Amino acid sequence: MAKDIRTTINYRQEDGTRPFAYVRERTPEDVHKEDYGGSHAAVEVLVKDGRSQQLSLDIHSFQLVKQETKLSTDDFYTSPEKIQKDYYEEIAELFKKTTGAEEVIVFHHQIRNAEKNNGSIKNINTSIQGYAQSIHSDSHPAHSQDLFKSMSSRLDKKYHTGRFLYINAWRNISETPIVNNHLAVCDETSLVSPDDYITVDLFGQGYSIQQYGLLDRNSAQHRWYYFSNMKKDEVLLFKQWDSDPSLSGRVTFHTAITDPNAPKDTPVRESIEVRAICFFPEHKPNTCPIMVEEKVDAGGDADEKRAREAVKKIFSSFDYVSSFPESAKLWVKSTPLERMIQDLVTDSQNHFNLKSANAKTKARVSVLLQEGKFDEKVKMARAKLNNKNNQSSISFSNVLPVAAGCAIGWTMGYLYYQRGGKDQIKKMTKSLR
Repeated sequence: MAKDIRTTINYRQEDGTRPFAYVRERTPEDVHKEDYGGSHAAVEVLVKDGRSQQLSLDIHSFQLVKQETKLSTDDFYTSPEKIQKDYYEEIAELFKKTTGAEEVIVFHHQIRNAEKNNGSIKNINTSIQGYAQSIHSDSHPAHSQDLFKSMSSRLDKKYHTGRFLYINAWRNISETPIVNNHLAVCDETSLVSPDDYITVDLFGQGYSIQQYGLLDRNSAQHRWYYFSNMKKDEVLLFKQWDSDPSLSGRVTFHTAITDPNAPKDTPVRESIEVRAICFFPEHKPNTCPIMVEEKVDAGGDADEKRAREAVKKIFSSFDYVSSFPESAKLWVKSTPLERMIQDLVTDSQNHFNLKSANAKTKARVSVLLQEGKFDEKVKMARAKLNNKNNQSSISFSNVLPVAAGCAIGWTMGYLYYQRGGKDQIKKMTKSLR
């Protein structure tokens, strides 16, 4: 039986300024003197139960699908290696099956549980977060295109054209159905475009990106949905950005909502959201941004300059090791120095601009790392990771690969998994406790 919810949600309100938000500590160099800018409006809305509706990704921008997962509830909290290997593979297959994508790169996930939240508004790069109770999109065309360029650079050139889709998959990870703090999504066909959209600047740990906020001016006509009693074998797919301009469903505004009538002893909502880029290389016409061809080494001074720039980025990234995800921290703690340098020089994701470098340039990077006493840098990073009370201010935008959930630490984790480290994580975890 369908159950609609009448509740209050937070919209943006036009006040003549461009909204912004800091999800890190501000520095004296920041252009803003406040943590937040822009006005909000609390609006009462009716959130309909989507189970009684026919709602689809390409029309409405979201869709509920069924999929079993082999991960237990405990796995989601205690086994990051299972999430990044097994769960990512499950979700990638789900995206392919549902969207028809030829290739999928899953690159980030977030666990949410209000009772186990180990983060804050000033630290959103933690393993468990609370609920985001304000309307937002996670992206914006500019940020989405940058993300596409970063991700597609790992793939064959055939995936550099066609269509791409930045998408989320949201799942209840508990055996108990969700009865409060649901995820509400807005039917994009009910929006007035572009009148209802407002660009919001988000300043995070080492990045600044743009997202879309939703204005309240036409809120009376907006249609909101949630899916009642979501079970663990159900997944809500919703778009962050679709490059195909012919579709009515391209971006999903969403927010956590509270049901005023939910029982007070309601179990806490436990969920995971996963982000990915889907590739459709056969799509016509091409709707992807133009990829700039990498410059090959010209030899001589150009080789030396490229090597030194890469080393500078590598050293800089290790200054902010505390922002790395758990798998990447294990990589830093446990990988022998020689193997670590090899991983960095290989640069399989091209975050240090070394992927296409010639052998001479890569060899020079190895030499510069050793001359720069990279071993001492690694020792300092390991000491920082072993200091449980350490809190650092993150600012490494010059080496950030994609921003917002895909910091340089994900690169390290990816390198570790690529070379078979996933089979050793449990052993290392025990040894590092």
